[in-house]
Amino acid sequence: MPLLHSLDLSYTSIKSLPPSISMLVLLHTFHLKGCELLMELPPQIGELGKLEEFDLEGTELMYFPKEIGQLISLKCFRVSFCGCANRYEEFKQMDSIIPTKVLSKLSELNELSIDVNPNANQWDVDV
Repeated sequence: MPLLHSLDLSYTSIKSLPPSISMLVLLHTFHLKGCELLMELPPQIGELGKLEEFDLEGTELMYFPKEIGQLISLKCFRVSFCGCANRYEEFKQMDSIIPTKVLSKLSELNELSIDVNPNANQWDVDV
Protein backbone atom coordinates (compact mmCIF):
# COMPACT_ATOMS: atom_id res chain seq x y z
CA MET A 1 0.00 0.00 0.00
CA PRO A 2 2.81 2.51 -0.68
CA LEU A 3 0.40 4.73 -2.66
CA LEU A 4 -1.92 5.23 0.31
CA HIS A 5 -2.71 8.90 1.02
CA SER A 6 -5.09 8.55 3.96
CA LEU A 7 -5.21 6.02 6.80
CA ASP A 8 -7.78 5.88 9.60
CA LEU A 9 -7.21 3.35 12.39
CA SER A 10 -9.29 5.28 14.93
CA TYR A 11 -11.04 3.43 17.76
CA THR A 12 -9.31 0.14 17.02
CA SER A 13 -7.55 -2.24 19.42
CA ILE A 14 -4.16 -1.56 17.86
CA LYS A 15 -1.35 -1.88 20.44
CA SER A 16 1.58 -0.73 18.31
CA LEU A 17 2.49 0.49 14.86
CA PRO A 18 4.81 -1.78 12.90
CA PRO A 19 8.18 -0.47 11.71
CA SER A 20 6.86 -0.94 8.17
CA ILE A 21 4.71 2.17 8.74
CA SER A 22 7.71 3.97 7.24
CA MET A 23 6.79 2.53 3.83
CA LEU A 24 3.70 4.75 3.61
CA VAL A 25 5.76 7.65 2.27
CA LEU A 26 2.82 9.30 0.43
CA LEU A 27 0.56 9.38 3.48
CA HIS A 28 -1.01 12.82 3.96
CA THR A 29 -3.65 12.06 6.62
CA PHE A 30 -3.26 9.66 9.54
CA HIS A 31 -5.99 9.24 12.16
CA LEU A 32 -5.37 7.21 15.31
CA LYS A 33 -8.10 8.69 17.50
CA GLY A 34 -9.27 6.83 20.59
CA CYS A 35 -6.86 3.89 20.32
CA GLU A 36 -6.84 3.03 24.02
CA LEU A 37 -4.13 0.36 23.80
CA LEU A 38 -1.63 2.42 21.79
CA MET A 39 0.72 4.27 24.16
CA GLU A 40 3.81 5.00 22.09
CA LEU A 41 4.83 5.69 18.52
CA PRO A 42 7.75 3.96 16.80
CA PRO A 43 10.73 6.05 15.65
CA GLN A 44 9.82 5.11 12.06
CA ILE A 45 6.93 7.58 12.30
CA GLY A 46 9.47 10.23 11.28
CA GLU A 47 9.68 8.68 7.80
CA LEU A 48 6.19 9.97 6.94
CA GLY A 49 7.58 13.22 5.57
CA LYS A 50 4.48 14.13 3.52
CA LEU A 51 2.12 13.78 6.48
CA GLU A 52 -0.02 16.91 6.84
CA GLU A 53 -2.66 15.82 9.36
CA PHE A 54 -1.90 13.57 12.32
CA ASP A 55 -4.79 13.09 14.72
CA LEU A 56 -4.13 11.13 17.92
CA GLU A 57 -6.90 12.77 19.96
CA GLY A 58 -8.00 10.45 22.76
CA THR A 59 -5.06 8.09 22.22
CA GLU A 60 -3.09 8.62 25.41
CA LEU A 61 0.58 8.52 24.47
CA MET A 62 3.28 8.37 27.11
CA TYR A 63 5.73 10.56 25.14
CA PHE A 64 6.79 11.72 21.67
CA PRO A 65 9.69 10.04 19.94
CA LYS A 66 12.22 12.68 18.81
CA GLU A 67 11.52 11.61 15.21
CA ILE A 68 8.21 13.54 15.36
CA GLY A 69 10.40 16.54 14.51
CA GLN A 70 10.96 15.06 11.04
CA LEU A 71 7.27 15.53 10.13
CA ILE A 72 7.99 18.95 8.67
CA SER A 73 4.89 18.97 6.42
CA LEU A 74 2.47 18.71 9.37
CA LYS A 75 -0.24 21.34 9.29
CA CYS A 76 -2.63 19.80 11.84
CA PHE A 77 -1.44 17.85 14.87
CA ARG A 78 -3.73 16.67 17.67
CA VAL A 79 -2.32 14.58 20.49
CA SER A 80 -3.30 13.39 23.97
CA PHE A 81 -0.88 12.37 26.68
CA CYS A 82 -1.44 9.73 29.34
CA GLY A 83 -2.18 11.02 32.82
CA CYS A 84 -2.38 7.62 34.47
CA ALA A 85 -1.21 7.72 38.07
CA ASN A 86 -0.11 4.08 37.87
CA ARG A 87 2.46 5.06 35.21
CA TYR A 88 4.10 7.77 37.33
CA GLU A 89 7.30 5.76 37.87
CA GLU A 90 7.75 5.39 34.09
CA PHE A 91 7.28 9.13 33.61
CA LYS A 92 9.82 9.95 36.33
CA GLN A 93 12.45 8.12 34.26
CA MET A 94 11.90 10.43 31.27
CA ASP A 95 13.47 13.86 30.95
CA SER A 96 10.52 15.12 28.99
CA ILE A 97 7.32 13.97 27.32
CA ILE A 98 8.09 16.21 24.34
CA PRO A 99 11.79 16.14 23.38
CA THR A 100 13.48 19.55 23.36
CA LYS A 101 12.87 21.67 20.24
CA VAL A 102 10.76 19.02 18.48
CA LEU A 103 7.68 21.20 18.12
CA SER A 104 9.71 24.16 16.83
CA LYS A 105 10.78 22.04 13.84
CA LEU A 106 7.15 21.76 12.74
CA SER A 107 7.09 25.15 11.03
CA GLU A 108 4.09 24.39 8.78
CA LEU A 109 1.72 23.79 11.73
CA ASN A 110 -1.42 25.88 11.73
CA GLU A 111 -3.38 23.71 14.20
CA LEU A 112 -1.89 22.17 17.33
CA SER A 113 -3.88 20.52 20.10
CA ILE A 114 -2.17 18.92 23.11
CA ASP A 115 -4.52 17.30 25.59
CA VAL A 116 -3.11 16.43 29.03
CA ASN A 117 -4.47 15.66 32.44
CA PRO A 118 -3.90 18.92 34.39
CA ASN A 119 -3.11 16.90 37.53
CA ALA A 120 -0.35 14.87 35.88
CA ASN A 121 2.99 15.92 37.40
CA GLN A 122 5.07 14.76 34.45
CA TRP A 123 3.64 17.56 32.33
CA ASP A 124 5.34 20.23 34.51
CA VAL A 125 8.76 19.59 32.91
CA ASP A 126 7.45 20.38 29.43
CA VAL A 127 5.46 23.45 30.39
